[in-house]
Amino acid sequence: MISSATRFRAVDLYRGVAIAIMILANHLGRFHTTPKWFRHAPLEQGITLVDLGFPIFVFILGLLIPFSWHRRRAADGLVHTALHFLKRYGILVAFGLAGNAVLGQNPLRWWSVLSTIGLAGIVSLPLVFLRPLQLLSAGLLLPGVFEVVKSLGYEDWLRHNDCGQLGGPLGCIAW
Repeated sequence: MISSATRFRAVDLYRGVAIAIMILANHLGRFHTTPKWFRHAPLEQGITLVDLGFPIFVFILGLLIPFSWHRRRAADGLVHTALHFLKRYGILVAFGLAGNAVLGQNPLRWWSVLSTIGLAGIVSLPLVFLRPLQLLSAGLLLPGVFEVVKSLGYEDWLRHNDCGQLGGPLGCIAW
């Protein structure tokens, strides 16, 4: 069992590098003098360093959730732990929607990163109860579910409405 005072410096460094990449990419990418390798690649034209910032961050986030869940559950019980995580993810969704409102963006057309992370957290919360092989199966199945949803008409909606290019509200299934 890991105590709440224990920190993994490598994990903190990993998260910090991912966040630094995302911040730099979001602010430097708009200047013409920024090298192409430090800008987001156009859709379907490859991948650059900055395209990896967010997936790296989401990977470490997903990797650490079970540790946090089990530590909190041992201390506070199942109901309080579930409510804590639902509140945490709900706040992310709310901040994402509020950010869209401040920017005057329709949240159904500009689905934000914060809202996607929050909704993906809510959708994936039941996965903390799965064993490793079940978790791997779910991890392989969920993107497939998203592809099925896309093929049933959601892809057409995405092409016309997803300005944020994050998969829209149902993109959280794949995330």
